[in-house]
Amino acid sequence: MGAVGVVMLVWGEALLVASIVFAVETLGLWLGYVVFCLGWAAVGVASLAIYDLALPIVHPLVIRWWRELWPRRRAEGSEAATSSRAEPSLLTGLVMRVARASRPLGVLAAAALIGGAGAPVWRLLGFRGASGYVCVVLSAALFGIIWVPFYGLGGGALWDLAVG
Repeated sequence: MGAVGVVMLVWGEALLVASIVFAVETLGLWLGYVVFCLGWAAVGVASLAIYDLALPIVHPLVIRWWRELWPRRRAEGSEAATSSRAEPSLLTGLVMRVARASRPLGVLAAAALIGGAGAPVWRLLGFRGASGYVCVVLSAALFGIIWVPFYGLGGGALWDLAVG
């Protein structure tokens, strides 16, 4: 199974590099950057739209399947079970504060590494509705700022494969 993941990663990277090299070689650096970012944003918006449309249909089916496989155990009405849910622990509060503080770093890392194409990542980071689509478009521009000059101007090991 790991070999399939490696093959998918290599082919995905090769397709990404090939599209950047093609755009830069054909249109020049700046116009190639604009075309690549528009295409990458379109892929991201389409994947986010599919994700948003498919999730309400698929989610109940997955939840039903999950509950059939692992039925939920009902907790007894003990006072300890209800009080632990009512008051979050000090550790829980600390973890939630760290998570909120590190969210901008996660957004920048996701934008730099996957751009707009990672729809589930933007939802996991808490972007809902229109803010998710704005984040996809802005992250495509940031992704392009980093990777189009890198690959388009001859950086990276896959450049030799893409140019020949």
